[in-house]
Amino acid sequence: MTSEEEKRLILLLSMRQLNGGGTKKEVLDNIQSTSLIKLSDFDRQTMESRDEIRWRNDLAYVRKHLVSLQYVDDTGWNQWHITQKGEAYLEGLILKAKQTNDFNFISEGLAQLIYPPPSEDTSYFSTWMRNSGLSDSSIQKYEGAICGVLSQWAQENGIISTSLSEITNSSEFAAVAEEIQKLEIFQTRNSTGHYMYSSALLKYSQYLSDSPSVLIESDIESIMSDQGISVTEKLNLIKSRIGQGAFRGKLINFWKGCAVTGFPIVNLLVASHIKPWSVSSNSERLDAFNGLLLLPNLDRAFDLGYITFDSQGNILISSVFKNSSNAGISASMKINLTDKHQAYLAYHREHVFKE
Repeated sequence: MTSEEEKRLILLLSMRQLNGGGTKKEVLDNIQSTSLIKLSDFDRQTMESRDEIRWRNDLAYVRKHLVSLQYVDDTGWNQWHITQKGEAYLEGLILKAKQTNDFNFISEGLAQLIYPPPSEDTSYFSTWMRNSGLSDSSIQKYEGAICGVLSQWAQENGIISTSLSEITNSSEFAAVAEEIQKLEIFQTRNSTGHYMYSSALLKYSQYLSDSPSVLIESDIESIMSDQGISVTEKLNLIKSRIGQGAFRGKLINFWKGCAVTGFPIVNLLVASHIKPWSVSSNSERLDAFNGLLLLPNLDRAFDLGYITFDSQGNILISSVFKNSSNAGISASMKINLTDKHQAYLAYHREHVFKE
């Protein structure tokens, strides 16, 4: 792999990490903040003729080459954006890099993103995303963020000592994710990167949530260890978490049966949260308008994002949910909503539903 190709890979990958690109400063700052490039003291020198740091000037020239090859779009002033042709070219560069062990400019951190060390958890995460209908580029982007810069930021700020991918407890991950989102670098990079990093955290949270028994156990442990709430509130939260107690009673009183089909035998119905438990506040966890009473097939499909409901109550079925009718779910289904349901369902449509 030539030095020019290494620089092209670094530039294009930075644009991909920013959800397709950004300004010159954003793309180059991303390269530096995520340590994608290996720099010598010479590379860090300021050029007297241009009053610009040498490595940034070099990559600006590389970008001109990419524009001439139509791998980078040049339609907007000071905008560096990867094209569809550039995405395909980047995939070829990544494959080429995987066959190379000696780099001049690609950093050790980037090399780990190109061929990360084997990890049972991350491979399951990739498989889960693929089974959820995500594209290969989205899978690479989210897993790269979890195993790469998000783990790096968390480690550098003393939040964790290992990779995020080693966390398998949903409650533990939720606490860590909350601390990461408070970091200034996260907030800056997340906003300039079209919220890709918050999406990556949500995807990993959803992945962990697909093991419901483990999730419930860990959430109950979290409730029990919380010294900031009373014993009575702990009991109510635990009952709400397992679909029992006051929360379930409120849903039965409101819905009278399955919220979708009207099936009346409540012993067979599941009390399901609309906005996931893991991202709800304690008050939201007990709010009856954050809940649906559903038959088990509908509950599981809703919980995993294979179905949701629009603002009029009409069912929306994910494009990745093939043969949904075989699961007893049809496009004609709907629910009757109140205004108090709308915010919770809007969250579910935006963050849980697999379009």
